[in-house]
Amino acid sequence: MSSPVSEPSNDLDDLAGFVRYMDGPGNAGDNASISRFFQKRGIQQQMIQCVLDKDENRDLIDSRYKPSEEWSVQQLLDLPSGSLGRSYAEFLEEHHFNPHFFHGVEGDGDLPYVLNRLRSTHDIWHVILGFDATEAGECGMNAFTFTQCSTPTTCMLMAAKMIRSLTDSHTDRNHLLKAISDGIHLGLVADSFLAIQWEENWKEPLHSLRKQLKIDQLTPAMPSPTHD
Repeated sequence: MSSPVSEPSNDLDDLAGFVRYMDGPGNAGDNASISRFFQKRGIQQQMIQCVLDKDENRDLIDSRYKPSEEWSVQQLLDLPSGSLGRSYAEFLEEHHFNPHFFHGVEGDGDLPYVLNRLRSTHDIWHVILGFDATEAGECGMNAFTFTQCSTPTTCMLMAAKMIRSLTDSHTDRNHLLKAISDGIHLGLVADSFLAIQWEENWKEPLHSLRKQLKIDQLTPAMPSPTHD
């Protein structure tokens, strides 16, 4: 059976998100357009098969897990210092991030569920792994997510950032490449992040969760900035 062929004009529209990412940090719409590009070719479905190869992922996906309780950013900030919830809320506050930044994917199947789950937990993974919100930190996250979940969109985003780094200094480019290397290594040694019900662990100390995930000796992946 031949592969489905997309209309060239639509392909160009979807790839515009990638082009914009080569020029500078993209937005949620750019992410969504790149995701559509892969979905039309069935590559997203191949990703799902890779994800479902892990029994622990399959269990969470089959259950269609949703958080048992909704927490506001302020409620998370009131949790003890060093807890996952407070660390996550502080990360959002520090960078003025919207926890609902990404576009939701409609549908009831495995693919929409996984894509929405990955998007809603992206910044939680940032906090657990200790990748900051710089270009290098995002590349580390892209590398980790691709290693664990075979996500084609993160692979393309990482490629755009690597291309953009060609105009950076040698030091900055090496910093970005090290983050990618660290992300791949963490993705290989850590338990499956997709399988974890993160929102049921808001009160847990960050260091305890990292130890349970076998990454306590490798995180935070990037040192926290020191303030005078």
